[in-house]
Amino acid sequence: MPPPLAVDREQAKMMALTYGVREAARMMGIKEGTMVQWSKRDNWFPEPVKQVLPPTMTPVLPVNEQGVISVIKPSEAIQNALEDQSKRSKIAFSKAAMKAAEHVAELHPDEILEKARSIKELSAVAALTGNWQSQEAGVTLNILSQINIGELNEFNGE
Repeated sequence: MPPPLAVDREQAKMMALTYGVREAARMMGIKEGTMVQWSKRDNWFPEPVKQVLPPTMTPVLPVNEQGVISVIKPSEAIQNALEDQSKRSKIAFSKAAMKAAEHVAELHPDEILEKARSIKELSAVAALTGNWQSQEAGVTLNILSQINIGELNEFNGE
């Protein structure tokens, strides 16, 4: 049996944590196998705790007639993930636009005029997420912009 090594294992451990087990063994003049065994026995590198994350989307693997699962190409997987994110973003923006529109509906007319620019931006978001046709909105704005202020006052009975 060979004589025991005159090496402080704590120093060896610090070297292994800093430089890696094999490199520390080379630097200290110890056989690599010896240092690897010390690190395993003393558990210098404990296994990291694996976090289990919920899946963001359920993969659908197509199966052909022979019952063989075909693998999705990376480009298709990226495309599927982007489409899923796009749908979820559209729903979130649509919900936000709906809440904001309900708030605008409760405003006093003077407040609506003060916040016209913000309301216009809100309507643009709602139009994009709600698949409004831009021609309909444009016609409505053109008609409103051509109304004379005097006619509007007459209409309101002022």
